[in-house]
Order: sequence, then structure tokens, then C-alpha cells
Amino acid sequence: MGAMGGEELIELYENFGIEPVLPFAFEFNIFFEQAIIMFIITSILAIYPLWKIYQLKPVEAMRA
Repeated sequence: MGAMGGEELIELYENFGIEPVLPFAFEFNIFFEQAIIMFIITSILAIYPLWKIYQLKPVEAMRA
């Protein structure tokens, strides 16, 4: 399967009843919200490993 050209994609979209237009929005709010969401998710995911590290006792961890 080869790469489709622009004309072929337009025709494909029209066959499915989709308007072949890709809207673009450059609003700071969109990027800012996504950055905040990613920061919150990564912060939450970082809590478990940090908690496990703080629970380790150095001597027992070296034996394992």
C-alpha cells in the first residue's frame, strides 16, 4: 500500500461524507491546559516510585 496523494485523500474524505478541511486553532489556552494535564498525570505517576524508594532500608535493599 503506497502513500496517498492530496487529491486521493480529498476524494476519499468526500466519499465518506466528510468535508476535506482540517481546521487549525492556535490558541494558547489549548496548549496551556494540555501542559497542566500532563504535569498532573506525571506527578501522580511519580508518587508511587518515590514512596517505594522512601520505604527502602539501605541494608536490605543492597542484599536483594
